[in-house]
Amino acid sequence: MRIRRWTKIAIVMLLSLLVSLPATAAEAGGFRVRVVRPGESIQAAIDAARPGDTILVKPGTYAEAPAVTTDNLTLKGSRGTVLTMPASADTVCTRLLGPIFGPVVDGICLFGEINLDTGEVLDPLERPRVSGFVIRGFSGTGILAIGTEDLRARRVQKPSRVR
Repeated sequence: MRIRRWTKIAIVMLLSLLVSLPATAAEAGGFRVRVVRPGESIQAAIDAARPGDTILVKPGTYAEAPAVTTDNLTLKGSRGTVLTMPASADTVCTRLLGPIFGPVVDGICLFGEINLDTGEVLDPLERPRVSGFVIRGFSGTGILAIGTEDLRARRVQKPSRVR
């Protein structure tokens, strides 16, 4: 008889604990990890992502210059993830910023909504995260960030040019 009573009490306590969990813990389950493998498009994964998602790029060489415009997005390369200059210099970043910076291609471009005439940031890109990439062969910088808030970039390398 006593075992039943303690079992009921334990079940009631467990249910009350589950009901009282904060909403953020439940929302965390809604974030997705999108995995990109060699031969797949990093930009396609970024375009399909929602705020809070993580793009995990597996080791390999990717001829892309991805652009991030989604808030709270994590772009994470694995050890051995290399970005190289794409065959075409016509990227999202060069189309938008080419009139300002010229025909320079940057490795990863992060930008919020900007008034190109005044330079005013209309809606900043919030909390972008980038890590774990080696960026080779681009004419611009490894990462170009314009109109961002709370950007964190770690372990991103742009080796100097070898002569």
